[in-house]
Amino acid sequence: MGAVDTTYTFTATDTITSAKMNNIIDQTTITSDAIIGTTLEVASGKLKIRSAGITSNELATNAVTTTAINDGAVTPAKLSTAGPSWDSAGGTFILSQSAIELGYGITSNTASFIDFHSVHPLTDYDTRIVRYTGVDGWFAIVNQGSGGISFSSAGGFQFASAPMPNPSGTAPIYGARAWANIAISPTRSVASQANVASATKIDTTHTQIVFTTNMPDDVYVVTGCAKNDASLDFSTYDHQTTGFKIRHSTETSGRFVQFIVMR
Repeated sequence: MGAVDTTYTFTATDTITSAKMNNIIDQTTITSDAIIGTTLEVASGKLKIRSAGITSNELATNAVTTTAINDGAVTPAKLSTAGPSWDSAGGTFILSQSAIELGYGITSNTASFIDFHSVHPLTDYDTRIVRYTGVDGWFAIVNQGSGGISFSSAGGFQFASAPMPNPSGTAPIYGARAWANIAISPTRSVASQANVASATKIDTTHTQIVFTTNMPDDVYVVTGCAKNDASLDFSTYDHQTTGFKIRHSTETSGRFVQFIVMR
């Protein structure tokens, strides 16, 4: 049997006419011999797509393009095992993988970030977690508006290798803006410090302190004590954004003034 079948046949002396040809076409049906592959099948002499559909090995590479897929047509069930999923209302997006990498394919320095949106109409972002560009770039959490950023951990927190236990109560916590251990010898020196650039001798009983980074104003508080000399009294004066002066009662090697600056 051929690829097509018809109930009309010509005899050896038959004359071919258009009417007879039309009858042949009308009476012709497709047979299974006309099919190559498994995409098509014959039903009542007609070709149709098999119930199993078109399989991936019958599609050319890159044959299906994004424009050929209806918007919203891809569902979580159509994704590979462990692929992302989401609920029907679009409220929750779920990843089964244990890690997310942002910017893995970059070819030059650039920032990577996650944006949060919670206000309508939308702005660029309401909160952003960002790693700024470059090997030494800052890592930041930026929250728009006047709302604060709250951290909560039952076990407290750790900065590098130093633990910080949870505080009690709701009173605010303020950190030191500068501190230092100053040797009050005939030649002043900074034994240890944070945000103190220098200690310079003014005269026997006066020393100038200069900050590395200026204070926002001159109404900061300096508190401290003497070390290795119970009789070494000191006080501060002439507070400036750039630093302040210390008045001390003596100048002797091995004596120190220790202070903390709060603001």
